[in-house]
Amino acid sequence: MKKKNWIETKRECEIGENGELITKKVTLELEKEKGLEKKEIIDISLRLFSLLAIFIPVLLFFQQQKAERDKQKALFQLEVYSNVTTKLHSLINLSIRSKEFETTRNDLFYDIYPKLKLLNEKVVTDSFAPLKDLINFSYGLSTVSNAADSLNKCLVAINDGTSGRSSESTTGSTATRELDQFIWLDKLNNGEAKVRNWNYETAEIRSLCKIYQQRAVGYIKDLQRSADKLVYPDMPKAPEVNTADFKNSEDESRDFNDFTSKKMLFDEFYNKYDSTFRNYLQQHTLILDSMMTRSSSFLYDR
Repeated sequence: MKKKNWIETKRECEIGENGELITKKVTLELEKEKGLEKKEIIDISLRLFSLLAIFIPVLLFFQQQKAERDKQKALFQLEVYSNVTTKLHSLINLSIRSKEFETTRNDLFYDIYPKLKLLNEKVVTDSFAPLKDLINFSYGLSTVSNAADSLNKCLVAINDGTSGRSSESTTGSTATRELDQFIWLDKLNNGEAKVRNWNYETAEIRSLCKIYQQRAVGYIKDLQRSADKLVYPDMPKAPEVNTADFKNSEDESRDFNDFTSKKMLFDEFYNKYDSTFRNYLQQHTLILDSMMTRSSSFLYDR
């Protein structure tokens, strides 16, 4: 058993006859064990509760702010991912040559894609990069196809209108079409230069489209040569040829048939590419959808 220690807490004395102090009573108390008294413990506890009463609301406030930020980020991410997958699935069902394809592509790349990069989900942006590259190349190829179609319409209209030269309205309309054919031939030439010098951003699409790029340039060059003969005919050699006509109708018909034949070959090539484009876009859109779904779920679970 632990030994108890007594300590003197009070001493009562009186003065004797000779002036000395005579102890009459000594008060002893047990020595207190080291530690906090009950009063001190209560005091400390009250102080701790006071501190908790201050910090708990502050902590809850910051937790609420963080939860709100996570919620807003999740909603933003859901909106961006929904727009991405909606636009990509729309592109699958649109003709590359259509105005709707161009509009959807512009919305996807210039409005939605910057928001996608803000989310900083590398696995998603890395998977989106090949699709972006392929869509851009397809759009560049479609501008060439559209220019060839429009040039063909102008040449057909001019060819059909040459039989009615007596009409002033026909003459004016023909002049307008001739101006249009110069414009579309210029666009065809510019489109060929873009396709020939196309720079791919991803090795995957470079490997996929390189052969299409080379073949497209070959078809377009043949198309250009045929179009040049129709749009820029040789000047007549006076007085051997009638100055009213640069070329006789037989030459024009032969050149036009040659142009039509070259355009049919280009259209056949383009349709084959279009099938490849859609298959690739559909497969990789489904993969991207799966990645975006997993990324969203991860954010919601945090």
